[in-house]
Amino acid sequence: MEEIKEKEQQSGSERETRTLELIQKVSKFNWFENVGEEKGRLEAEQALKAFLIQNKLGNEKIEWISRGEFVSSYADASISKTGLHEFIRKRYQTVVNEAKEKGHVTDVAKAVDAVTDSVFHAAFDKAFELFSDSSEELVKYVVELTVYIALMAYAQDAEGLSGENSFAQLAAVLEQGHLPVNIADGTIYVL
Repeated sequence: MEEIKEKEQQSGSERETRTLELIQKVSKFNWFENVGEEKGRLEAEQALKAFLIQNKLGNEKIEWISRGEFVSSYADASISKTGLHEFIRKRYQTVVNEAKEKGHVTDVAKAVDAVTDSVFHAAFDKAFELFSDSSEELVKYVVELTVYIALMAYAQDAEGLSGENSFAQLAAVLEQGHLPVNIADGTIYVL
């Protein structure tokens, strides 16, 4: 019995260490720096393809959109009405349910709290700089989506799914200075 308790403590400590490493990594991201640029696209596409494969989303087409296309398509959009948001919401609920079954809810909750500290403010500052001239809703959309993606990467890692962490793939797109903005009609749209 004592041996099982020790292994659980080590496992929890390992998850916490992975989460801290992810927080440090994400805090160094240059948020949205390559939006509308070619830089980082190859790496972002590789990460997107891995995400699609890991989630069995089929052969989704990757379509790069310009800042102007993004603004005209999403300026007044509600993030909750997008295919990507719906997918993230469902996956998050799955991770939370798995965490409950394994007794890791606290680890996932800590990871969720870490997102606010490590992602929100930096992402908001850059989104405001890039999109505030378009609409408040657009800034909100970009920040919410960024936080949701990071949240899932953190939550899956905290749950001990680092090998299966498909949202780490989407976080890699963020790391390249781009942002996946939606999944619709067999296409994943990327800014």
